[in-house]
Amino acid sequence: MKKVIILSLMVVSALSVDAQRKRTRTATSQGNVATHLEIGANSSKWTRDDKPGYNGDIEINHNIIAFKPKVGYMVIDNLELGVDFGITNEKYENIDEKNPILSKINTKETSINFGIYAKKYLPLNNWFSFTADANIGLRNGNFSEEITDAGIVITNDDNSGNTSGVG
Repeated sequence: MKKVIILSLMVVSALSVDAQRKRTRTATSQGNVATHLEIGANSSKWTRDDKPGYNGDIEINHNIIAFKPKVGYMVIDNLELGVDFGITNEKYENIDEKNPILSKINTKETSINFGIYAKKYLPLNNWFSFTADANIGLRNGNFSEEITDAGIVITNDDNSGNTSGVG
């Protein structure tokens, strides 16, 4: 009888100690999968009239659209390792109004990115945290440029090509 009472006290004390150490899971807990989606659009337009030797203005239009999904895995609490992929489309228009002749350069670029990243979360509470990122990746794409001078389209092989880079 004495052994049964001692054994039951040991079981109850072990359960109570385990209940006190129970851990709550958060979004940045080990073993979770995180997905991120970045979608961006940027459009800018500005005018310059300070170029010497011209009687007109230079107008520049620049548009960017980007789509960048990411998937990561929490290897330990608050540390995420993952891969990212992105597609960026960029259009650049440079209009040079030389009175009375109009000159225009249209540039189009499309690039594809792929990389790996590490993200460290510094949580303030269960809802907010600061993050620090480190990533490395490859970029590959192509571009084309069309030059119009006085209404005549000027193109040659030097005005298009491929781009690549490391980021």
